[in-house]
Amino acid sequence: MSAASALLAATLALSSSSPSAALTPCRLEHPAGMRVAARCGSLEVPAGDTTMQVGFAVVPSTSAEPGLPLVMLSGGPGQSATRDFVALAGALARLRQDRDLILVDARGTGRSTPLRCRDDRPLADRLAGVGDDTVLAACLGALPVPTAALTTAHVVDDLERIRAALGITRWHVLGVSYGTRVAAAYGVAHPAQTASLVLDGVAPLDRPLGDDIPADMEASLLALGTAVRDDFVAVKAALTRAPATVTVPHPTTARPLTLTVTASIANSAVRMGLYADETRAILPAILKAARAGDLVPLAASFGMTLDGLEGAIHGPVNIAVVCAEDVPFMTDRPHPADAAFDDERPSMRKACGTIAPLPAPFRPTRITPPTLLLSGEFDPITPPHHARRAEPLFVAARHLVARQQGHNVLPRGCMSDVVADTLAAVERGAPLDSVDVACLERLQAFPAFIDGMGPPP
Repeated sequence: MSAASALLAATLALSSSSPSAALTPCRLEHPAGMRVAARCGSLEVPAGDTTMQVGFAVVPSTSAEPGLPLVMLSGGPGQSATRDFVALAGALARLRQDRDLILVDARGTGRSTPLRCRDDRPLADRLAGVGDDTVLAACLGALPVPTAALTTAHVVDDLERIRAALGITRWHVLGVSYGTRVAAAYGVAHPAQTASLVLDGVAPLDRPLGDDIPADMEASLLALGTAVRDDFVAVKAALTRAPATVTVPHPTTARPLTLTVTASIANSAVRMGLYADETRAILPAILKAARAGDLVPLAASFGMTLDGLEGAIHGPVNIAVVCAEDVPFMTDRPHPADAAFDDERPSMRKACGTIAPLPAPFRPTRITPPTLLLSGEFDPITPPHHARRAEPLFVAARHLVARQQGHNVLPRGCMSDVVADTLAAVERGAPLDSVDVACLERLQAFPAFIDGMGPPP
């Protein structure tokens, strides 16, 4: 019997007292063109005074005797697992070979009653933030479910419902970025059902995300060189004195787009460019050009990144989680006057004015499932110090740092093979540190561009 047939048979064999999930053939797609065949299902779950659907997909193992399934959770908050992991299908081949991959969309994202903010503003206005408050207020006021029903605790409950509906006794749980908070919370709530945890880009588990962002961003930028930081600071200072209007190709239509570039846009462009190894590589050339007066590459980069983010992030979910679980618990410690990046706490607090905080945010004291912690050395948002700070919370944990890498290191180099070997070791009862990770020493940063032609020969 194939892995898919076995999973379907287990689903159909559930007792009538448990909710079951019918799986039907489907094809998962990513906007970049990647496609993966899967079997999809959904469950109806309570959401305040109403209900919503939580969707998921099973990508069957190619092994005749697969190991325990691996459930995969995306980040954001507000990203869709059934969308995001399709782009990583090639890098996840070994994991898929060994076990079924179960991609769960957090409520409000992807296949889970997706929630988005209607936004008819021209792209230039969206890039400049013109009318953000009005759009956000209208969006939150029109949501079919309350924001209080979109929190981490609800996603944890949904995961447990899906596990039971699929007839799975135990599974491994992998989360990326914000998904690490969900995974850790699930491991605390359901340790007997959690064979292991894999946390890629560990979001702070003992404090809110927000206080460390400017310092973490600056450390990531400095890894590109002090000259790059100097260029960035000089560009922001010049734009503070005099914003500049440029014309760039629209990121999807290629039609001319006129945009006023401000210091805030420069801050956001560089902030977002630090996440991925490939975009980090072009930042030095972009900032050098901007300091010399050519702002077109900077504006074009920002336009492309924001256009991609709008497709990837479900705004209401992002707002609901961040405003309930992080923003109310940020500190008021002073923002250094010489910091390269802006203090975003005031604008975040303003945006969260209508969202009620959680009375008791997730703050674990002990996490018992064996856990693999993954960090990118130059990650600008969840750098290694977050994982190191969280290590005492785990009964058994191993922390691996991917050298010279940014955010989300699962697809980098041999990391997915290391994860696959670790899951197999856990199932054998072997310790986490028994897995050979020497291949990670071969990781290198993408060569930095020296100009628009690319890296040096």
